[in-house]
Amino acid sequence: MKARKSTTVDSLVFVRERVAELRDLELEREGLETRLTEINKKINFIAFESLVDVMNEKRVPKITLDREGNKPAFEASLLPFYRANIAAAWDEEKKLRAFDALEEFGASDLIKTVVTFSFPRGEKKVAQKLLTQHKALFPKMAESVHSMTLTSWVKEQIEAGKPTPPLDVIGAQVGQHVKIKKV
Repeated sequence: MKARKSTTVDSLVFVRERVAELRDLELEREGLETRLTEINKKINFIAFESLVDVMNEKRVPKITLDREGNKPAFEASLLPFYRANIAAAWDEEKKLRAFDALEEFGASDLIKTVVTFSFPRGEKKVAQKLLTQHKALFPKMAESVHSMTLTSWVKEQIEAGKPTPPLDVIGAQVGQHVKIKKV
């Protein structure tokens, strides 16, 4: 009997140790994720705001950092920045204003239209019949613009000096950022 009880105690000790290890790793991961979030915020602040201001003020479009100990040489360049996104989470009215703005500026071809049909359970045969006969049942239509497509269009318009809709209406940001790379 004592051997069995000892084995059970040893097993429980082993299980507790593994649970403690798992707990410690989970806590370490949470700490690393928090730290990563903080680092990303700092990187974005420096790359998109403070360093942009300084490099513009000092008229330094590019600078190289020499190798330092184990750290390789890096080059920092001040570059244009474009981002545009008509977010799926926007309310319908805001999306419609963005789509209307694109249409007014001759960019309606950027808008993707998707029509979806929903059928009740057990109506697969009806759905198949629709597909073969092109009849509409319960249609749902949604419009969207892929963010990369919109970003490219905004960039092309601005760099070519062409008019664009109000950037805030189409969810666009234009500016500068500092990009660094190993030399």
